[in-house]
Amino acid sequence: MEAVAAVSSIVQLVSFSGICLSKTAEIYRSRTGILDTNADIELVTNHLILLKDEVEASATSAGDASLIDLCTAVATTSSELLGVLETLKVQAGKTKWKSLRKGIRSVWSKEKVLDLEHRLAFLRDQLSFHCVDQLRQKLIGFESEIKGFLEKSDLHAKHIFDAILNDRDLFTTALQEQQLGSKSEFEDTRALIKDSHHVTRAQARHAITDESYINRKEHAITRQEVQTQTQTIMAENSDLHDNATKALHSCKAGIIGTVQLNCQVSQAEHKQTQSQIAELKEALDVLTAQIKIREEELKQLLSAYSCTRNKKKKKELGERSNAATAALLALETIYRSLQAVLASLKAGAIDIFDMARSKDVWNITDYARRMSIASKIKYASWQDLRDDGTELRMIPIRPPNSIEIQEMKLWRPSTLKQ
Repeated sequence: MEAVAAVSSIVQLVSFSGICLSKTAEIYRSRTGILDTNADIELVTNHLILLKDEVEASATSAGDASLIDLCTAVATTSSELLGVLETLKVQAGKTKWKSLRKGIRSVWSKEKVLDLEHRLAFLRDQLSFHCVDQLRQKLIGFESEIKGFLEKSDLHAKHIFDAILNDRDLFTTALQEQQLGSKSEFEDTRALIKDSHHVTRAQARHAITDESYINRKEHAITRQEVQTQTQTIMAENSDLHDNATKALHSCKAGIIGTVQLNCQVSQAEHKQTQSQIAELKEALDVLTAQIKIREEELKQLLSAYSCTRNKKKKKELGERSNAATAALLALETIYRSLQAVLASLKAGAIDIFDMARSKDVWNITDYARRMSIASKIKYASWQDLRDDGTELRMIPIRPPNSIEIQEMKLWRPSTLKQ
């Protein structure tokens, strides 16, 4: 039995230690230094104190002694509970040792806190019951007052209905007299409106007749003025048309000469450019052949260099290979220079086309459009230039087509390695 008692004591001690350690850990981790359950109890108690203050103020004004005693008991119990909770809270400088002490004290004070909590809950229930009873008594008083008011209202309404029934004949006579007076006034108003309508209609008819006469007269005057201005404008337009026709014929010869001169210059420059392009193509062909020869020679030298084992011959073949490489690079440089010249010639040809397209021809078409006279200018190809006497054909309204540009495209042999 002693062993069982010892084991039981040890178990109780271990259980108590575990509870104390769990409370200690909870207090140490909390921000407020108090258990969460105790914090909730403190919050509810403070709220109950606020409600108690409001109820106590109303009880003091009403002189309710029993309600004041309940409020005093609630205040005493709440203060005692808050004091106990304050002793279980870790103050500034929270440490593990302080948390352990407060945890052990929380376990020891648990019964006291529960007792105070039950007492405070009992007092709260009594306070709520007292407030509900007071509310019931006030509702009973309101009910009796409303019943008395309704009885008085019914008595007043009864007197009013009796007076209306007794004086019904007077109301009927007054109503009939009012109806007769309203009917006579309506007939008089109707007659006045009818007379006013006849007068207004006659005045409107006269006004419309006068306005119609004035409008016809003004329309005749306006039509005569319009005819006069139309004749004047037609005469002026005829003169302007004759002057424009004369000016157009006088400018035609100058325009044709300017266009022909520009076309001749463009053709001459184009022929010169074509001859230069042909010479460059021949030179490029020659360079391509020389490059192929040098490439074959370089390949043979490199092959012989790799096959021979004689140092003297290898040195000779190396020098010849270097010379062939230098010659090949020189030919490549010349080829690139000729290519640049060919590109500049192509750009010059395009500039010639642009200049011929943008100088005088657009001015001619714009002049014809402004004069509103059908232009006889038609678009020809870039080689054509002639005047057949009936219609003017000129260059270059449009640039060369794709086939014409293809003849001037830059090219290089595929055998040339970059």
